[in-house]
Amino acid sequence: VALAMFTDEVEFYLPARKGAAQALRVVREILNYQPRHRRTALEPALELAVQRIPHRALVFIISDFIIPRAQTSSWERALRACAAKHDVVAVHLMDPRELELPAAGRVCLEDPETQRQMVVNTSDRGVRDAYALRMQELLDSLRAALKRNEAEHIPVLTNADYLPALKAY
Repeated sequence: VALAMFTDEVEFYLPARKGAAQALRVVREILNYQPRHRRTALEPALELAVQRIPHRALVFIISDFIIPRAQTSSWERALRACAAKHDVVAVHLMDPRELELPAAGRVCLEDPETQRQMVVNTSDRGVRDAYALRMQELLDSLRAALKRNEAEHIPVLTNADYLPALKAY
């Protein structure tokens, strides 16, 4: 098992090794990891898998896959290259609260990557519908990109047990 943790760059890489000590090290590194950057990009991690893993391997990408439209073509190119060499599984972490806005009145939302804030009136049905439509477009785009590049998709909701989804895979 190997481990790569990334933001907009690969911040930590642990080469593959066997054994219980390696498994424990992977868990320890994940639990103690403090990212240096706020922004995220999938390309560096996918490129690392292509460059550093010499033989065909099973590559799990664990992410929320909320990708700005401007990055769609570049991350898909990196996905295509990785999927051509490895078996790729996208473990898609989804918070149900991010899929549909509740009618909670005026709320201040902040983009965790840019720290840009915006006040949104979630009581407005049009705002909620537009948000739901955009999130559905993102999901459809992700599913299509994964399918085009023969990568598996495992959706995992943060408010539910993840084991059934992984066992089903």
